[in-house]
Amino acid sequence: MTGPSERRFVIATNDYVDFVIFPPLIEALNKLAPNIQIHVKPTRSAVPYAAIDKKHVDIVIGFRAVLEPQSYFRQKTIKSDKLMCLVRKDHTVITGNSISFEQFLSSSHMVMSGHETGSGLIDNYLKELGVKRKVSLIMPTFLSAPRILANSDLVFSVALTLAEHFVQLAPLKMMPLPINCPDLDLIMVWHPLQEEEPAHEWLRQQILGTCHKLTG
Repeated sequence: MTGPSERRFVIATNDYVDFVIFPPLIEALNKLAPNIQIHVKPTRSAVPYAAIDKKHVDIVIGFRAVLEPQSYFRQKTIKSDKLMCLVRKDHTVITGNSISFEQFLSSSHMVMSGHETGSGLIDNYLKELGVKRKVSLIMPTFLSAPRILANSDLVFSVALTLAEHFVQLAPLKMMPLPINCPDLDLIMVWHPLQEEEPAHEWLRQQILGTCHKLTG
């Protein structure tokens, strides 16, 4: 299926999508529609509704719990991922291939957060349990995460797909999260007026197809 001959698409998304989804997606788009332009903008909080309304953004991709999309906008789940823990292989306390709930709470954590408080989905879940973890490092992106983890005793909770990449980049080990935290649902959000626009629908299908291949 060929795409539009020329078109500029603006996608607002997060680092997870940049790292996991975009490499195979851009490879596919370059083959099907080499003359289109993709402009990627960052978003780490709620859906930028004003930008979608004004058609400054065509599609928003992010985790449902973070975006919290309004029902008025169209949305579709395109991928799910589990949360895992990452630590260095020679961690001084977590010496095995699992981490206990007590070790999780007593450890120093690195988090990736766009919020000033550094809180995230795990912290919200722990709050419901009446406990909290110690956050020692708050990063805006995960670019340096593998190197930081390899040279510290920090614990990093991250999506499984990213964890699988990180253990190949540094001497790290991956283990299940010791709490029953829900899976991360990755969703795609767009304006209802663009629902049947051929070029927009084509791009959504390419994104969905890429995600299906990753999970298949």
